[in-house]
Amino acid sequence: MRLEPTKAEAKAWEFLKPMGFFQQFTEGFYSVKGKLWGVVLDFYHAGAKLAVEIDGPIHKRHKGHDGRRDRLLAYHDILTLRFSNADVLKAHAYVADQVREVIEERLRTKNSSAITEGKG
Repeated sequence: MRLEPTKAEAKAWEFLKPMGFFQQFTEGFYSVKGKLWGVVLDFYHAGAKLAVEIDGPIHKRHKGHDGRRDRLLAYHDILTLRFSNADVLKAHAYVADQVREVIEERLRTKNSSAITEGKG
């Protein structure tokens, strides 16, 4: 496991941190080194139950592993968004907009479910 973020992860952190994400490289992240059910996450938004993964070249060889991880997280109602290093470095505004839209939708859905169930 790396102890320092990649260039793309550092760039992503610039726009994800203000959105309420935690990062595996910061203190106080959700458990040790970002582990959630044994899965190390790049970034996690607890309120929206959203994981954001920044995939480098190695992920092309680990698609099966990534798919299993994503299904495990989905079982726990955590959505995983994946972006390539190139996407983050070259089109970070687009990536930030995509993440923001998903957060808003998930929080809106979560809040409307709580109201429907009489919890809000």
